[in-house]
Amino acid sequence: MKVISLPEIANQIRRRRSGKTLISEFINQCKIEDAIIIPDGATNGDMIRAMFPNVECGKDELGNVFIISSVQLGTIAFGESWWNTPYKVE
Repeated sequence: MKVISLPEIANQIRRRRSGKTLISEFINQCKIEDAIIIPDGATNGDMIRAMFPNVECGKDELGNVFIISSVQLGTIAFGESWWNTPYKVE
């Protein structure tokens, strides 16, 4: 599924003759979904940070990347090679 921003939709509709009424009616009929934009070249680590923006990340003495979050995740360690691997969109 592709994500289209509301401003992008509004710009496309404004190019037609319909006007603002059609824009508001159209937006009200749309199903709004939460989405994470995946940038080109994103890594697994980038995606973890995008999904959990408020967690703290760091490395332990073995070079593992770890995430600390008080409630959601606890402490989780990932290997640095996995963390830096390009994310596969499936």
